[in-house]
Amino acid sequence: MSTRAGFRVTNLVHGCLPRSVRRRLFYLCADERWPVEGHWKVHFAGRRVVLPLSRDFPLAWPAALGFDGYDPEMHDLYAALVRGERPPRVFFDVGASYGLHSLRLLAHGIRVVSFEPNPRCHEFFTECCRANGLTPCIEPLAVGEFCGSVNFAAPVDSTWLGSTLPEVWESWRGGAIDRWSVPQVSLDTYVAEQGPVPDLIKIDVEGAEDAVLRGAIGLLTAIRPTVLFESWPAPAKRAELYALLESLDYDIATVAMGTQGAALTEPDFSTSVATNFLARPREAPRAERRRFPLRRAISYPVTVDVLQEVAELVELLVAR
Repeated sequence: MSTRAGFRVTNLVHGCLPRSVRRRLFYLCADERWPVEGHWKVHFAGRRVVLPLSRDFPLAWPAALGFDGYDPEMHDLYAALVRGERPPRVFFDVGASYGLHSLRLLAHGIRVVSFEPNPRCHEFFTECCRANGLTPCIEPLAVGEFCGSVNFAAPVDSTWLGSTLPEVWESWRGGAIDRWSVPQVSLDTYVAEQGPVPDLIKIDVEGAEDAVLRGAIGLLTAIRPTVLFESWPAPAKRAELYALLESLDYDIATVAMGTQGAALTEPDFSTSVATNFLARPREAPRAERRRFPLRRAISYPVTVDVLQEVAELVELLVAR
């Protein structure tokens, strides 16, 4: 790895390894103390993706090994979605971190909006897009239930762990932590004001997934996007998430089971050892969805009429 030839050979051999071995290698070798330089090539759903690694950014090496070695079930689900009969048209990546989820879909020509409030994560994502001839849309915003300003924190040496929750900050022990104020937006407001309408949303916000969903009730009711979300093993909080998604007529399945996996019951979801889940809209008569039954009052500047118009416009475009 210390020579250009060694780097290329390592990259070639890594690409030929079985998925299970690549996953093992991630946990064994994803060490930021290994200075690596060069263009690491990976493949996703028939497309080659280049990851520019630099000694100036030590976390690039763990990110490269993690592209298909960490959370491989997410990698497989994205591949199934982009290869499906109706691939996503607009993807919202909420908690984009270094942008590797966004990069997969951008490589397939899908419009992506990447929400990431930590500017330290932006440079690597931007460099990845430049290396692949792609144009990112990075929104330097936190996403939550309401619009405004919130406190955000991240460990200095683990920038991917940013969170708006003080209880999460308290779990970071033994290292320096940066705190600052960032703007926050709800997805309902963002769609109403900015226009892109997602049919796929990924949420990975270090424990604040419920707030993101509550800020997207209009979107989930009118547009019915598929939602991928992380959820830590906390039964009480999972019970709240289940109740919220159930009230919006969504099923929950583990990502590992794929798009056709069996729906989980509330006890199964609350006690599952999995952390990555898929929320799927149940089929409902189109006329019923157009009534747009709001489950609770929305206090930010978005109206039912605006989101209803967006939903009907999407239906017209799909019909054409």
